[in-house]
Formats: sequence, structure tokens, C-alpha cells
Amino acid sequence: MKYFLIILGLTITVFLLPKAALAATATCTTTINGQYGTSSTCTQGALTIQKTVQNPSNGNFVNNLTSNDYLFNPLSTITFQIVVTNTGNADLTNLVIKDVLPQYVDFASTSNGGFDGSKTVIVNEGTINAGVSDSVTITARVEDSNTIPANVVTCEINQSFAYADNQSQVQSNAGFCLQNPQTNVTPTPTSTSTTTTSTSATPTPTIPAPTSVPSTTSGGVTVFPTPRTTSTPSTGADPISLLGLIPAAFAGFKLRQKNK
Repeated sequence: MKYFLIILGLTITVFLLPKAALAATATCTTTINGQYGTSSTCTQGALTIQKTVQNPSNGNFVNNLTSNDYLFNPLSTITFQIVVTNTGNADLTNLVIKDVLPQYVDFASTSNGGFDGSKTVIVNEGTINAGVSDSVTITARVEDSNTIPANVVTCEINQSFAYADNQSQVQSNAGFCLQNPQTNVTPTPTSTSTTTTSTSATPTPTIPAPTSVPSTTSGGVTVFPTPRTTSTPSTGADPISLLGLIPAAFAGFKLRQKNK
């Protein structure tokens, strides 16, 4: 009895679990064929997603924009496009698309869906029929120059996800690059005029020394002119001459007394 239960458990594990997994990813339809009994047809949906970014220089949507293709500047807009496709032969229900914006860009608008207030755009597509594609356009804006590294090229990746009932999540990314071309401006120095008052003494005039300039006569002999001399005029009598007048004055004095 013990071995029987073990074998029964293994049988359930091998045969029943794969069928349950199949039922989770497939839709089966039972058809009554009259005398031929009944038949079942199982179909399985297949979800794909494609994320692209628009090149502003030509308007084309591409998988990625490298730094050689285009560089976004601060406050410029970036347009992304998400295309989901049901490549299977069954409808997909409760389809949800999520787009996660990278750093340095903020949400601007979307053609469908809502924004969660952070960095994620959520689009509830609902049901997408077999063989049908649907697209969503998301516009983002590059942040201002205060938050982006200056004078370097920064490349980021925008990620998108999609999932539906009985479908595994699929993902697609689009890359782009941006720059913050700040230039270093040398400020013009402000000149401050300062008035300085200086007091200088009246210069004493100097008399240049006489310069003898040679002149050449017709005979070829060099003749120097007579140098100038500066003499100081006499301002009074010579003291020696005054001493000679003393005896004469004494003799005159005596003669005057004798005449009296």
C-alpha cells in the first residue's frame, strides 16, 4: 500500500502538473461535431513588445540613439514609442504596459495611460486581439542644467515592460544620450579708479654747468670758446681799507681841537 501511494504521487506530478501549466497559458475550445463526437482546440497567445526612441534630426523611430546620432540638451523633449503585439491566435486580456523613465528626464505626456508621480507610466490596454498591435507614445523632458553633469556626454536607458493574463512579462529598452554643454565664462574685472593726491616740494632750479662746445676754424684747428665765469658783486667796503682810515680820522680830530 505504501509503494502504491508513492507511485500514484509521482504519476500526478508528471502528468497533471504540466496540464495545469498548459491550462494557464492556453485557451481551449470544445466543439461538438455531431456523430463524430467532440473535439477540443487549444490556442496560446504570444505577447511581444518593441521600444523605440525618435531621432529629432529626421523624425525616425529607432531602437537606440548613440552619441554620434543625436545629443539631447537640457529642457529638450524626447519622444518614445512602445508597440505591443499579440502574435498568437488567441486574445490577450488585462494587458498592462509599464514604462520606467531613467534619471535626468521627467514625464511630460502620454497618448494613453497615466503617470504614477515618480518615474513610471502605466497603461492599461485591456484586451488585445490575436494578430493585433497597439502603440503608446510617451514624451519626456530633459531636466535643467543644474542636475545634469556639465561638459560630458551621459547615456541612459528607458525601460518598458508588458504583461497580460497567462503571459509572462516581456521587456524592451531604448537608449539615448544627452549633454550639458556649459561654457566657462571669465568674468570681466571691475576697475576701481582711485584718486591719489600727492604733495611735492617746489623743485629748486639748477643752473647747468657751462658746456664748452668745440668749433672748428677754417684752418682746421679746433678752438674752444672762453668758459663762462660767475662772479659775486661786492656788497660793501673792504675791511682792510677801513682800517687805513683810522689814522686820518685821528689826525683830523687833533687838528680841529688846535684850531679852537
